[in-house]
Amino acid sequence: MRRLDPTSSAARTPRLVLVAFALGFAFAFATGCRSRPAQVLSAPESTAPIPVADVFARDVELLKSADFVERSHAAERLVSAGERALPALGAAGEGTVRALGAQEVGTTAPVLRTILSEIDFAGLARYLDAPWPVVRRETADELGRRGRWSAVPHLIPCLDDRDASVRAASASSLRRLTNQFFGFDAGAHLQARRRATGRWREWWSVEGRVRAAEGERGGAG
Repeated sequence: MRRLDPTSSAARTPRLVLVAFALGFAFAFATGCRSRPAQVLSAPESTAPIPVADVFARDVELLKSADFVERSHAAERLVSAGERALPALGAAGEGTVRALGAQEVGTTAPVLRTILSEIDFAGLARYLDAPWPVVRRETADELGRRGRWSAVPHLIPCLDDRDASVRAASASSLRRLTNQFFGFDAGAHLQARRRATGRWREWWSVEGRVRAAEGERGGAG
């Protein structure tokens, strides 16, 4: 049998036909996919990106792990995410895990404190209105630690918070900042709390704001 010269047109023809057929099939497949979106092949579930909110929720759940290293890595990832992780932490509420010696330690609160400590004052104060009690409580506590009188008018309304732990943290921070008390008890009945909160508001409007201005000037100097 006579062998074809590989460079001849006769030898190239079958190859061209195969290439053309392959390209035509690819084009037909592509256009067919566009015209029939329901037939588009989806990526396997294992390769699909996980929504960010689900990633945070997963790490919050890992904070309860019995494995210390696993808990630590989850906490590091949440702290690195910063404010973006607050909704997941807030929705989880106050979690605990049993540590060595059968002692229960908090899981979400330490992470929350670290994240909130990195937020500037203006950004921090707005979390007093967050929908999650644990976030409002830790925010009130962080404002007290910062020692700024300008936090006082933000904290006084929190004495009326529907959550007792938020009321207690706010009262503690107010006392830390001003050295005033006015008999407020976060666990008292509503009327008693309202009377004490009224004394706080009256003090702030008459004396507190003046002392705050003096304190801010002294700090600036």
